[in-house]
Amino acid sequence: MKKPKIHNWEATSTSPTDLPDWIHPQSTASEWFVPKTGFKVDPTQAPTSSTYVKVPFNYKFHNNSNATDLFWNLLSKDLKSSAIALIESSKSKRPNALVSFIRTAFEVIDHLLELRTPSTPPPQIITLSDITTGHIKSFLEAHDLVAMGINVSALNTELGSTVRNRDNIRSTIASMDIPSITRKILIQRLKDSDAAASEREFDSACDLDDNEQALSISTIQNKCTDLSYLHATKEHQAYQFEIGKHEITDIFNAVSEGFIKKNQTPLMPTNIAFHYISHAIKFHRDYAPSLRKYIQELDSHYTSNILSKYAKSTIRSNIQAAAKTECNTRPFR
Repeated sequence: MKKPKIHNWEATSTSPTDLPDWIHPQSTASEWFVPKTGFKVDPTQAPTSSTYVKVPFNYKFHNNSNATDLFWNLLSKDLKSSAIALIESSKSKRPNALVSFIRTAFEVIDHLLELRTPSTPPPQIITLSDITTGHIKSFLEAHDLVAMGINVSALNTELGSTVRNRDNIRSTIASMDIPSITRKILIQRLKDSDAAASEREFDSACDLDDNEQALSISTIQNKCTDLSYLHATKEHQAYQFEIGKHEITDIFNAVSEGFIKKNQTPLMPTNIAFHYISHAIKFHRDYAPSLRKYIQELDSHYTSNILSKYAKSTIRSNIQAAAKTECNTRPFR
């Protein structure tokens, strides 16, 4: 089957009429509405959160500029062109992937705007082509809380019973000289630590000290995936992102030691697991013989009283009619 031609969206404007038909026409320059998997765009209805993913482009940078400002027009056009190409080239079909993809690109730019010493001005970043491997390495390293000298458990103790909202956490870490991306990660980590644990059905079998200091390596892998998407769609960029997948992998390998393997779904406590197993054994012991006997009797009755008296075609047509009746009478769920 011939693949549909992917248009070059370098000149994408902010007008909804210039966007693909899989983006809702009420989308604007600052946000797109993309239907979730399994849904299609209905131009006659307003996009709702239940059926659409909102892809924002109004990121506020460290220098108080906004990604929708005219200064960032070249960057925004290339990002939107890449976002469209990402979906239409089938490199990713997940609407939620666009949100992470766009956010990571903006976070890299935001981090670079902070990269300066007292005697050196920040890098001149205007387009995707201005990003270097050194910039990417610095961005990924900023996610390594341990290397940044941050003691999460000590901060957690300092907060104590304080309400874990952003303002309270931000005031606690206000004096720390860390990049804004690190600050955001730390706020999210302290803000969600208790809530995430309370939502689990069972406590994790891992010790808390094993996980509370470093970020999961999957976090950094997701960032690298987003960056590789930028390079994979560079043909649709006027100012191309030149850092390839192999270079991103090399950078990841160089900084990955500071991250831990992802802590998977918590293990079920042993006593609860044994409880479930014992009940399964009891059920099998008490009811399995009777169920097997009943099924055998049904099979014997079918063989002796049905197959011997009716033609196979009659049996088949009756089964099909019964199945159709059941389907039509089954209540909608």
